[in-house]
Amino acid sequence: MGYSYLDFTVAADKSVKKDLRAGHWPVYRHYCVVDPAEGVIRCTRGLDPGLVQELNPEVCRYGEESVMLHPQRAKVYGPGFYAQGPYVVAPLWLKDVTQGLTAEVFWEYVNAAYSYSPLSYPDMFLEFAGLADGGEITLDMMLEWVEQYGVLGFEGRECRDIDPQVPLLMGGPHDSLLAFDSEARKANAVLRLYEAATDPKGVDVESIRRYERWFATKPVLREYGHRMDTSAGLRDAALGWVAGTVRRKVAEDCHPELYQEADGFRIGYGFKSLVGAMYLQMMWLMTATGETRRCQGPGCNKVIDFESSESPKDPGLRKNARGRYRTRTDKRFCSDNCRVKNHQQAKRRAARLQ
Repeated sequence: MGYSYLDFTVAADKSVKKDLRAGHWPVYRHYCVVDPAEGVIRCTRGLDPGLVQELNPEVCRYGEESVMLHPQRAKVYGPGFYAQGPYVVAPLWLKDVTQGLTAEVFWEYVNAAYSYSPLSYPDMFLEFAGLADGGEITLDMMLEWVEQYGVLGFEGRECRDIDPQVPLLMGGPHDSLLAFDSEARKANAVLRLYEAATDPKGVDVESIRRYERWFATKPVLREYGHRMDTSAGLRDAALGWVAGTVRRKVAEDCHPELYQEADGFRIGYGFKSLVGAMYLQMMWLMTATGETRRCQGPGCNKVIDFESSESPKDPGLRKNARGRYRTRTDKRFCSDNCRVKNHQQAKRRAARLQ
C-alpha cells in the first residue's frame, strides 16, 4: 500500500488552484561537496575541486564569513546542529576570471542558476521520503538530489525573515549531509506512518510499530498512551504525531506570498526551505479526499514508482534535467520485487486449486 504521484497531484488540484502554486527555487549548474577539514572534495560535471576552491575560497567558510560580515545576524546563524560534517554549496566562479574574460564568455565563468516551482512537482515529497527506504543516505544521493532540485535551504534559513536576498540559496555548512539525512528520515516516517494508519484494508499495526520511536514522544504519550495497546489507539497516536509534524513544518517554513505580474498581483505560496514546500504537498494530501492507488504486491507498504513523461522547460543551464513524472495508468506494483512476489503467490494459489 502506498500513495502515488497521482494521489499528490489530485490532492494539490483539490486544495489549491494551479495559478496559486507559485514560489520559486534556484538550481545552479554546478555544486560542490565540502569537507570542513579537507575543503572541496567533489564537484559536479567534471569541475576541478582544487580550482574551484582556489577561485571560491568562501565555500569553505561560508557560514563563518556571513556572521563576520553581518554581526547583527550572528545570533540567527549560530553554529547550529546541522552545521557539522560534509555539506553542499554552489561555487560562484567556475573559471579564472583574470584570464581574458569578455562579456561574450562571461556566463562560462559564472555559476548561473535557473528557477522552478517546487509545488509543480507533486511527487517531490514522495521521492524525498523514499530516499530513506534503502538504509544509508550517502553523499552521492544527496548530491544527485541537489543537482535536480537545489539545496534544502537550511543555510541562512532564519535570515530570510530579516533580508530575503541573503543568502542566495547556494548552500553552505547548514546544508549538510547530516541535515539531509535527518530530514529525509523524518519525512519517511511521516509518510509511512500516514500510509499505515489510513490503510483502507485496516490499520497496519506492524508498520506503525516499526516507526514507534518517532511518535512515542511525551505529548503523544500523554494524549494517547493509555490507548496505544489497541490498533485504534495506535492509529490515533501515529496520526497525531504526523499531523503535528506537518503542521509545524508548514507553519515554520511556509507563508502566503504576493507576486507581481504584468497585469497586476496574485497570491501564492512562499517558503523559507525546500523542506517547507514538500510538507505543504503532504498537507494537501492529508486534507484531500478521493480514491488512491496502491501497490498490489503482497504485504507491500511502499509508494508506487513513477514513469517519466514530458520534460519541463529548461533554459539550457542543466544537462539531464528531470522531467515531470506521472504514474502509468496500468501500473500495479511499486517495484519488480513486488511484481515477482505477486506472480509467485498467484502460481502457488493456482497449484493448490489443481
